[in-house]
Amino acid sequence: MEKKSEPYFLTTHCYIGNIERSADGKEFTFIAAKEAGSEKYSFEDIAQLKGTHYYRFKIIEKDGKFTYRPIKLVNNSRSLIATLYPNPVKNIIQVKFNSVKQIEKQIQVLSAEGRVILSNIWTIPQGESVQSLHVAQLQKGSYLLKVTGPNNEQDLFKFQKL
Repeated sequence: MEKKSEPYFLTTHCYIGNIERSADGKEFTFIAAKEAGSEKYSFEDIAQLKGTHYYRFKIIEKDGKFTYRPIKLVNNSRSLIATLYPNPVKNIIQVKFNSVKQIEKQIQVLSAEGRVILSNIWTIPQGESVQSLHVAQLQKGSYLLKVTGPNNEQDLFKFQKL
């Protein structure tokens, strides 16, 4: 999927590491854990926050002691965030948008081989909205929903047709 924020890279030696996220840089919430075994970790936040947000890595040693790596600032300035449901789908996919302004998006359903099966232009209103895409005519299988907007910003969503 593809809604994507910057990966958080770091190098460390630890037993386990917790990745934490914050909207204000003060109050952090646990979002993922990374097991020991590699010296370089990366993490992609698929539930990204809109705007500026912060990440930190809590290093937990085998004896329970912990330290924090420096806080990383990420600015997600994208003008639109989208999510897709249900997945898997039988007849209709709902695409939920949160847009800072009204924009047009090209919507394409791609086969597993990358061939365009369906194509539409949607006008997405400002704020939160939900658009429906009828997929009942598709064969069972895996597909990609490609959402392309101004400045060629793209989101890719994998979905399964039942």
